[in-house]
Amino acid sequence: ERKVYVHQGPQRFKSVEMISCFDIVITTYETLSRDQTLLGRIPWSCVICDEAQKIKNFKTVAANAVKGMNTKCRIAVTGTPVENRLSELWSIADFAQPGLLGSYQNFWKTYEKPIASGQDDNGSLTDSLVEKLSPIFLRRTKDAVLSGKLPQKTDIPVHLSMDTATDK
Repeated sequence: ERKVYVHQGPQRFKSVEMISCFDIVITTYETLSRDQTLLGRIPWSCVICDEAQKIKNFKTVAANAVKGMNTKCRIAVTGTPVENRLSELWSIADFAQPGLLGSYQNFWKTYEKPIASGQDDNGSLTDSLVEKLSPIFLRRTKDAVLSGKLPQKTDIPVHLSMDTATDK
């Protein structure tokens, strides 16, 4: 049986030795940001970031705190990895596999700027980026995973009459 500890709240442990006694430690990005000097000293077997879109901005305290964790195994899980800019993808990939896409400045010059400005006419830059990410990136769609496993969607319209009363 695994010993699980939820690291949050005012009564959370402030000792590397105490926290290290647990097999699984669960915390929030906000608590990790506050306790990064403590949690960063622990040699973790694996750091798993659920809702990894929280580290999509590489300039935030949360992104830097999670990237500074002492671990050799990193897993990022998210349903929305890229919403606005390719830098979001770079930040998440930089956590999962540091250095895979190079420095952000190099990534920006090589991929983000040309793709965002429409200079990737034949898609070769996009293809190159997808190829670089393919060893660490698993993308699944709802259709691919849930196809045939859910009942058909049923819409049942309900007509309501609007109240004619007015505020007095």
